[in-house]
Amino acid sequence: MSLDRTLKNPLACHSDPAVAGEESPFVSRVRFLSVARRLGRTAITICRARFLASLGMTAITVFAFGSTPAWSQQEMVSQLKEKVSKAGVFFRADAPRVLRNSNDPCLPLYLEIINGVEKTAHTTGAGLSQYITRDPLKLLGLNLFVKPAGTGRQFVADPLPLGESRDFSFDARSNGQPLTITDRMKKTLEVPRESIDTYLRQHFIGGPFHAVDLWVSFRLEGWATQDFYLRVDLNAPPLPSLPGWYRGDVHYHCGYTDNPAERGYPLSVTKQAALHAGLDWLILTDHSTDLSVERYAQELQEVQKYRDGRLMLIRGEEVTTASSKQTLLTTVHMLALPSPDNPEKGFPNPSHPQEDVILSGDGSVASAALPIKEALSRIAAAGGFAYAAHPFDPISSLMRGGSWDLDADFLAPEGK
Repeated sequence: MSLDRTLKNPLACHSDPAVAGEESPFVSRVRFLSVARRLGRTAITICRARFLASLGMTAITVFAFGSTPAWSQQEMVSQLKEKVSKAGVFFRADAPRVLRNSNDPCLPLYLEIINGVEKTAHTTGAGLSQYITRDPLKLLGLNLFVKPAGTGRQFVADPLPLGESRDFSFDARSNGQPLTITDRMKKTLEVPRESIDTYLRQHFIGGPFHAVDLWVSFRLEGWATQDFYLRVDLNAPPLPSLPGWYRGDVHYHCGYTDNPAERGYPLSVTKQAALHAGLDWLILTDHSTDLSVERYAQELQEVQKYRDGRLMLIRGEEVTTASSKQTLLTTVHMLALPSPDNPEKGFPNPSHPQEDVILSGDGSVASAALPIKEALSRIAAAGGFAYAAHPFDPISSLMRGGSWDLDADFLAPEGK
């Protein structure tokens, strides 16, 4: 969700560099330290909804028009196989919208590739992964191109050099062989700001340039290039400050939120981007459907590792609960914030004291959601507090999403 409403320039991430900064139909709503609604928007080249629609239309064509003159049956089957082979493959490239931390000499560029249904996430999709096999992806490398922001300049042919390779900004090959990705790849490419400045001086006149457009291009064997376009303010001014006031975000998902609908970012790059955004604190509200006792403990260890005098990281939770108004097939999300006096103890279960996280299944229809009253009792007993997450933005009906109802959920005499 939003980090701080004082920042109004979300990161544009588009499939067309000419429209960077405007909404694109390919933009996926993933969160990366967003300050208005989100600081990062990631263009997912292979969109699940469009793939399913396209796959369905292809199948209908095969069955209904198998002998049409325009397409042979063999061609249709070949196209269907190609779509199936690429189902669920996910590419992501993202960066902070603004750089305010003058002590950080680099621009963090986060890269991720998922080769089909992930095996590590705590979701129904992870359970299906054992039945799905696919050929490994073969990553050759990645090229990064930079130009002054706006439509008045075009990207040049030469990528930004970040190493000894003449072919790629980031060369993934080893001994001439591509990097094999059987399941997942995560990488943060630290791009020196000095290298960006040198590259701009070599290829463009009229500097210095404060805002730039990035073109990030994945190159793989047997695949078309996967391209992403971002805009970054390289020298954003510091935010206004008031004595005794600290800027932060109460609803942020890090890498422990990991499901096909939402994917967070590792805490290392989260911290780096938060400092660039000008934040002082961050509450990690990862989804209860993605958590377990072990994962919640692991998250605390990471929080303690990255917590320092510059950024306060606090572990909370976004709990999936049953809507009091429609408990059968609908759920709502509640933000659970820990006790201010002891935030690290979590939300202990009276029946199982070692369970300090509120668990609510995996989000599937077959998984029972936690009643709101039970979730509130756990949170209150821990000394914490809660409020409705995105109350006017219902969860998708495909995920049993419901809407918050003030009377039914909070003011009912025998509230559920």
